[in-house]
Amino acid sequence: TLAKPRTPSAQPSRLTLDIQSLELQDGTVAIDTGSQPGPTRIPERVEHLDLEGAFRLVPNSVEVRVDRATFRAAQPDVHVQALTGHVRLTGPDVELASLRIETPGSRIEASGRVTDSSRLGAVSAKLRVAPLAVAEVARFVPALAPYDVTPTGRV
Repeated sequence: TLAKPRTPSAQPSRLTLDIQSLELQDGTVAIDTGSQPGPTRIPERVEHLDLEGAFRLVPNSVEVRVDRATFRAAQPDVHVQALTGHVRLTGPDVELASLRIETPGSRIEASGRVTDSSRLGAVSAKLRVAPLAVAEVARFVPALAPYDVTPTGRV
């Protein structure tokens, strides 16, 4: 186990960790998804993970920069042929910058910010799909399974 949730009574961490260059080759990650059903599914395994990027942890903020990543996820299955972008978590806020994901059937580009993600506060986002294989995404969001379309567009 790399990380455990903090108990509510624990003092805020003053830990600072700055990994300016991170490289993984042919990695495998097992994800404990728990038994909680929900509207989305998270893969239980990530295999053949190749990644170049950076990671920064400071009090009240986590940043992950992915310069290049490819992997295969299992249960549900997906082959991510290209992944790049920057994610910043600051308190309850989430910011995505230049996120790009390519799979065999989809190409997704996104940037945006969610304030107070615990209550889905204000959302400001740009999303471009060209194309989006709904059947591929439905593996992670089962509610999309009845729809057999491949849309393209910008939001």
